[in-house]
Amino acid sequence: MPPYDVRSVANFVLSRASGSGQIVTNLSLNKIVYFLHQAFLTKFGSPLVSAKIEAWKHGPVFREIYHQFKAFDRSPIGSRARRLDVRTGKYVDCPIEIEYDHEFFLRPICDELLRIPAGKLVDMSHVVDGPWHQIWHGHPINPGMKISDDLILKHASEQSRH
Repeated sequence: MPPYDVRSVANFVLSRASGSGQIVTNLSLNKIVYFLHQAFLTKFGSPLVSAKIEAWKHGPVFREIYHQFKAFDRSPIGSRARRLDVRTGKYVDCPIEIEYDHEFFLRPICDELLRIPAGKLVDMSHVVDGPWHQIWHGHPINPGMKISDDLILKHASEQSRH
């Protein structure tokens, strides 16, 4: 039941990518998860992930995803997001635990986003008056500026009227 662990959603994206031969970088993964969150929020009225979305220079970022994969820098991600198994004390791949109907909704959106180059995903996340743009340009820049679900929904509502 949503909201899901952002690492689980990241692994969903990485699994879809590996199944179709697509390459995913940390930058593109953050944008794809952001757009999936946006689509889910708009469709279901509740957040896809529980993680905070931050406005960074290159667009929306989930700190958890960024830190999981920062060692790959700009290279393709070659592993899965991990979490600590409190029973064993060992790190394990975070399972993909997304309800079937939610996964069914997300699959075609994810597959389409995977075909878009990272630079274009950045451009899409930087749309004028979009959530990232409003936070990045509307406040003194400081680390951790949050992009709220309310702002995402407001922007989606405005876009649907055009």
